[in-house]
Amino acid sequence: MTVFKGLDVIAAEYKATDQVPSEARAFTGWDQFALWFAAASLPAAWLYGGYMTGAYGLPGAFALIFLVSTITFIPWALIGYIAADKGASSVSLLRPAFGLRGSKLPSIFYLFFGYGWAAVNVFIAAISISFVFNLTLGWPDAFHAPAGSPINYYLVPSILLICLLQGFFATAGHRAIRYLNWASTVALVALGAYASYIVLKDSTSDCSGPGGRRCHCPSPSRAGISDRYSGTL
Repeated sequence: MTVFKGLDVIAAEYKATDQVPSEARAFTGWDQFALWFAAASLPAAWLYGGYMTGAYGLPGAFALIFLVSTITFIPWALIGYIAADKGASSVSLLRPAFGLRGSKLPSIFYLFFGYGWAAVNVFIAAISISFVFNLTLGWPDAFHAPAGSPINYYLVPSILLICLLQGFFATAGHRAIRYLNWASTVALVALGAYASYIVLKDSTSDCSGPGGRRCHCPSPSRAGISDRYSGTL
């Protein structure tokens, strides 16, 4: 284990198996809020939220957010409390908790979890980027292969871009991750507010029902937005 001294302790990067000293734990409570706000707003969450809203409306979406997500994150919150108290990562806590032999199987689970988390988010984010390239460069989006081609090779630049960004911030250190979390939090709040404004602005339009009775039905603008979001989110 590398021993850091002086101010190097604060800027140092520690391995997943190293204990982080208290003076090197630079994340404040607000930094932790930004970290988990951005982490919980991952592309897969937008996709699942869109599916739940489309199938069960806002009650289903709120149940997913406030009930299912809360129950799911309780074990993670407890692990985070222990990790913050001991200055250890969740991976390094496996050995004292389960022992040398008992920690092998949870370590394998962590391996698949890490790969799955990254892979799923890369591909979902790449789908969204493909729509950006479609609007700016005219490339086919993720759901439309070029004419005469069995595969959509235009999706490759989107995947590589997301991999590059994710890999850069994952290896740039905790300070870069802190800046990214705050930028992501601000951007997500702005995006969520703007998307909500668009959807709610023209969510319904008046139409005539039987006998001239007024009723509400989805407007064409909402239908277009729903189609767009189902593909990009």
